[in-house]
Amino acid sequence: MKPYADGPALIIHGTEDCIIPLRDAEALFDALPDADKTIVRIPGAGHNDLLLTGFKEYFEALKKFVSR
Repeated sequence: MKPYADGPALIIHGTEDCIIPLRDAEALFDALPDADKTIVRIPGAGHNDLLLTGFKEYFEALKKFVSR
């Protein structure tokens, strides 16, 4: 069976997300093939405030990911 994701993956998740808990993002990360994957945890961010809480971390991770 072919994995559902076989390319690079970037997961950015808030540590205080009460809609989708961080453990779910970490489980998704663990389920991805061991190839090219990155998870970024934004401290203090919830579900809809990643950019407000972690603007710098968010865009640094995104820039690094897309510039490879």
